[in-house]
Amino acid sequence: MADGGSLPPTPPAARTLGPRIIAAALVVGVGVLVGVLLGPAFGGRTAAGAGSTSRPNATESPDEFENSSVPPNRAQALGDVRQLRMRVGGVNRTALVYRPPTARTGAPVFVAVHGFTSSAQAIVRHTSFVDLAERNGWIVAFPQGIRYADGQRAWNAGTCCGGAPTADTPDTTFIVELAHYVVDAYHANPKQLFYEGHSNGAMLGYRIACSANQPFAGFALLSGTLVSPCRSTSKVPILAMHGLQDGTVPFAGSRWRVSLQTRLEPVTETLDTVAALNGCHGALASRSPAAAEVRVFTSTCPRTATVALVTIRDMQHQWTESADRYGIDETRYSTTWLFEHTTA
Repeated sequence: MADGGSLPPTPPAARTLGPRIIAAALVVGVGVLVGVLLGPAFGGRTAAGAGSTSRPNATESPDEFENSSVPPNRAQALGDVRQLRMRVGGVNRTALVYRPPTARTGAPVFVAVHGFTSSAQAIVRHTSFVDLAERNGWIVAFPQGIRYADGQRAWNAGTCCGGAPTADTPDTTFIVELAHYVVDAYHANPKQLFYEGHSNGAMLGYRIACSANQPFAGFALLSGTLVSPCRSTSKVPILAMHGLQDGTVPFAGSRWRVSLQTRLEPVTETLDTVAALNGCHGALASRSPAAAEVRVFTSTCPRTATVALVTIRDMQHQWTESADRYGIDETRYSTTWLFEHTTA
């Protein structure tokens, strides 16, 4: 396991359908879209979170899942995942939201953001977020990226990825409005509102974190790097996790990544940038052996603005929960880290 160290509104009514989920069956959600056109669309020249402060009207309904694709003990919980529809910048957007029966007023919220070519459903099915939320009383929102002409879902994180940058899609506004909606609708704790993103979702997270005006109390950014300017931060904790064998978003960066049509900054440069803006000083360093499977790097930061990097020696471009294989469960580690480095 990793060592410590110091580089390289009211909720819509719910309909529980869990008991009706059987193998190879689909739970089909039907929702009525009630959208409100928000303020100016977010673009590359506008700070994250800018625009209207009004909350979008939204409706929720069950989404569809194939029970055969998930562990049997997760089937009941998946029946309680709702589909949220909202209108942002004149575009209809969707997210999946899970509020377990164990969640109470003041519950923590995680917004878990998928990567390029992935989906909200993939994170629901293939990570333990639903299980952890049920066990700990968290609320989790899984926003859905827009599908572009190439058939792939993507987020506008700056110069990456897919058709999102060309379309100048206001994804930052969408994520911020979604976060506000979930906190307001479920009476959750805004001081424990966390962002968790993978790959393109992590890149979008850096873009949001590089703003002095954003709602998240902390960020866990997996297998991503900066692909947009970063001239300020909101000075909240930021955790980066990255496989050293990542061939999609190389740890050492890339002068030009053909598959993503962008330059990729070295992860260490990204962390140096956000650490300096967070008020940290000193190079990222670790006390663990250079050959260790998992290493944790930190610099000296203000208590509420910690920046840390976790490297996984043999891991490629993935979101792992296999502690036996890689020495770390990224979901458990990152969620625990966020609670430990923020104040309720």
